[in-house]
Amino acid sequence: MLNMFNMLGIRLEPELEVKLDSLAKETGRSKNYYARKAIRQYLEDREDYLKGIAALERREPTKISGESETMGQASTRRQTGTLAISCW
Repeated sequence: MLNMFNMLGIRLEPELEVKLDSLAKETGRSKNYYARKAIRQYLEDREDYLKGIAALERREPTKISGESETMGQASTRRQTGTLAISCW
């Protein structure tokens, strides 16, 4: 059977290594599990962020709290660097 994963070596600060090691021992999961999970989450968040920036650059209307944002509002938010977030 072929290995389905590629190897990646990283250097961690000692404090981060201690936290990661402690979490792995407490949960019975591997450090690799948490490293993969953290990288995957970061990449997904970064992709969403870049898609949002691209939408603002195109000045597309954005839905916030069930209301349609006007192009002027999107432009103003892009220029001021503000971001509205709805939490439910």
